[in-house]
Amino acid sequence: MSASKSASKSPSMSANPLLGFVEFERRVMSAKALDEFGFIAVNDLRRLISYRQAIYWRHDKGIMAISGVVEIASQSPYILFLHDFFKVLPIRERAEVTPISPGSLPKKLADQWGEWFAANLYLLPLSTGTLLLSRSEALSDAEKVILEQVRLPLSVTEKALGRRHYPMAVGQGKRRWKWLAACAAIALLFAIPIRDSVLASSVMVARKPAVIRSPMEGVIDEILVEPNEAVKKDEPLFSLDLTNLSGKLAVALQEQATAEAQYKEMAQAQLFDAKAKVQVALLKAKVSEKAATVDYLRNLIAKGRVLAPQDGVAVFDDATDWIGRPVRVGEKVMQLAEPLDTEIESWVDLADIGTVRTGAPLSLFLNTDPLNPLKAEVTTVAYEATPRADGSMQYRIRAKAQEGQPSQRMGLKGVARISGDHIALGWWLLRKPVIFIRQRTGL
Repeated sequence: MSASKSASKSPSMSANPLLGFVEFERRVMSAKALDEFGFIAVNDLRRLISYRQAIYWRHDKGIMAISGVVEIASQSPYILFLHDFFKVLPIRERAEVTPISPGSLPKKLADQWGEWFAANLYLLPLSTGTLLLSRSEALSDAEKVILEQVRLPLSVTEKALGRRHYPMAVGQGKRRWKWLAACAAIALLFAIPIRDSVLASSVMVARKPAVIRSPMEGVIDEILVEPNEAVKKDEPLFSLDLTNLSGKLAVALQEQATAEAQYKEMAQAQLFDAKAKVQVALLKAKVSEKAATVDYLRNLIAKGRVLAPQDGVAVFDDATDWIGRPVRVGEKVMQLAEPLDTEIESWVDLADIGTVRTGAPLSLFLNTDPLNPLKAEVTTVAYEATPRADGSMQYRIRAKAQEGQPSQRMGLKGVARISGDHIALGWWLLRKPVIFIRQRTGL
């Protein structure tokens, strides 16, 4: 059927455009179903503007209504042409009244333009459907304004009726939307970027301490300073038991005196006995050997009293724990350090070390002042884990306080938060469970 032949008589244009628009809007919004809406849209719109034919089309249902047509013959040539027409038409590109020309269509459809359409064709996009107007004259500016005004009630009504059309109970639909909204909210929540961080037990330690070690094997005889006592350079710190060395020195001195007496006696005898000259050289070497032994023992005895190499505070455990304790050469006994020249020493678990990087920001919450964190920066990260007193393996982290931060004395403890890269909140929550499952199952 031809578009010009199929158009039936419909109400004439209203003498008062405002009253016509109000009446059209009332009829559109009183529609109870999409079929009724389509019939009103394509027929009653003629009260406001003139056209040869109007077609209402939806992407989910196809052609819903044609002006002047009561029943649509789905296999008629006109309907088949319209189906092909809407398939190639860029319907949703612009949300305004859009003119359509034959040049925008494939050649096959453009050749049939004159058979089915008038000279001018206009597209009025709605919320989910489209209204197509065919007319002989081009739209005037006033008519374009009218179409823009009627598009709002048409789109709102179509959208509302389209929701009712779904074959599900209202309660079921609401529940579905609630579930979808909840899932979307959770997905958005899991996608929120946060800064990864780990917590580590920490303590303030000396930055450049002087380590005081035992100069030789022996037994601690006396600790001459108290823990945390301020000492000056060359002040004695502790002494070793020198009883054994003193005995060895006494014997060595006696042997040295004997060797010197033998040497003197043989030196006098060589004037009268030629054989004595050979013994003199041997005895002289023996005297030198005994003298070297005496010097060595005296040097050890002098080292038995350890002096402070610099000013500082003596850092060690209870003095009574050291008295009588045997020590090896080079064994650490105490430290000397400036009490306020400190840095942060933190211990990170094996599973969390991947988050820590050199230069990462660190916030230390001291037990003595948890409300004012100490801002610092990671300076070193150990490459190997160290066994701890509780039997666990952890990595040692060192950090220095930022400029302007207050100095903290040695020994203060707290918890450090070490910040890493930005990651999604979902991965932050699921990372450890995923690691645990993969380690146990290999998946």
